[in-house]
Amino acid sequence: WKEPHDIEFLTVLTDEQLCATCDRSGTFQYSPPLGTILPSGEHTLLTTFIPDEPNNFKSSTASVSVFVSKPETKLKWDINGLIAGDVAQTKIYTAVCEDSKHRIIDGILTYSVLPDYVVVPGEHVFVATFYPTDTENYSTIGKSLIVNVDNIIPKIEWKNPGDVIYLSTLTELQLNAVCVDGCNEVE
Repeated sequence: WKEPHDIEFLTVLTDEQLCATCDRSGTFQYSPPLGTILPSGEHTLLTTFIPDEPNNFKSSTASVSVFVSKPETKLKWDINGLIAGDVAQTKIYTAVCEDSKHRIIDGILTYSVLPDYVVVPGEHVFVATFYPTDTENYSTIGKSLIVNVDNIIPKIEWKNPGDVIYLSTLTELQLNAVCVDGCNEVE
């Protein structure tokens, strides 16, 4: 029985790992059995061979080791497109931790920015750290992003005032621009 290659956590034991052979006919009983998911770390796989001809051959046992690695985890986090005035919780608190098979991992995410932080223009360094609930099988990871925050681009609405007579004084009918997003009204 050849030692199997290392496997990653959440890999189901298959006949690729449980593949003992014998030059006699019989049955192998494995412990742990096919379909088992082992936690991260070194494990011993055991088998007992039960020959079809118990009067002529004895049962025998064998074991091999297999190492189960912690899966590679990745912190997915992209906060590009921040503009000044955004509140941190709306765009910054969006990180997700996934394993190599894109499964979301349970845990706690912490950020270097408080929830009520209002973003100002300029370059910022934001840090997210993931603490997995299952520390036996997953590792704590962090990610930092450098983001250049743009100035607010105000959105102004200004209705067409219509025609005016030459040399007329402009009034509120013509000077009726309104700031609708991202700025304070300016008179």
